[in-house]
Amino acid sequence: MPTQQVINTLLAAYGWDGKPADHIVNMPGHGLAGIANKTTLWHNLNANLWRYARANNWIWIDTAGNNGSTSHSGPIAPGKPPAIPGAGTGGIPLLDGTNHAKSCNCGIFNTVARQLAWHILGFKDTEVVNASTDKTFVTLPGSSTFDVAWTGNVRTVTHDFGTIQALKFTNHSFSKGPDGNFTDATCNVPSFANKTDIMWFDLKRAKSTILVDRTNHAGWLVVDTVYNSPDRLPAGGPPYYLIAASQLKAKRGLFPMGGPGLTQTMINAVSDQCATCVAWPNWWLLTPGDLPVEFKNWARYFLPIPGYSSGT
Repeated sequence: MPTQQVINTLLAAYGWDGKPADHIVNMPGHGLAGIANKTTLWHNLNANLWRYARANNWIWIDTAGNNGSTSHSGPIAPGKPPAIPGAGTGGIPLLDGTNHAKSCNCGIFNTVARQLAWHILGFKDTEVVNASTDKTFVTLPGSSTFDVAWTGNVRTVTHDFGTIQALKFTNHSFSKGPDGNFTDATCNVPSFANKTDIMWFDLKRAKSTILVDRTNHAGWLVVDTVYNSPDRLPAGGPPYYLIAASQLKAKRGLFPMGGPGLTQTMINAVSDQCATCVAWPNWWLLTPGDLPVEFKNWARYFLPIPGYSSGT
């Protein structure tokens, strides 16, 4: 178990005392010294990182930004202990406070947790490692990221983004902990056994046609496999569609101004991008009952719509 003296000595050795690394590890009321069980210590560290990031307005971007650099080798800085092979200095500008932008992607955010585990808390570099998925998916409803401005980018006709709190990703990074299970610090998920355990559902692209070609194909998605929370899906049954707000605006003329289902008024009220400093697209999660006949007749060439021939 790491003692308080050892923790403080190592923080000083890296020049991290009084810096974000210090505030994360020695968080008042959530101190990590004296925890003997490594799995508990790892989970508590990740929770502290998430708490600190939210309280200090860290921002989720789609790149590593100035906090990346896994190609670095040797000491973290002149006169400092060495970097862990394969991780380099990834995330360290967030730990020492040198990047005031306080922005990173999921990969670097979880790397920050591993850096603290390796360098300060005594974990071997094989006890906590990188893990990831290449799926396009939507997180479980109620997900809460370290970026306080991002409450979600998926909504239905009856429930808005903040109510559902689900996030659409393509690719996602997390960690594998000392117990062999996964941990996702970015969404404050302490432990999950299978990669699909954090997924509401995954997605596949709609059929490519002359109407939906490669230039805008990514804006039209179909729910492939529902893993969790089927009760939160829109009423009406499958197939379910995930359609970018910008794509629906481009075809809003096919929707009525008012009445049941999705309307032009609702489409116009939703911005193309969600409320964070980065351009994350907003998405509509829809079922055939949400869509008017005019839209179905147009979309039947690339979306599976019950009762409507593909026309091919």
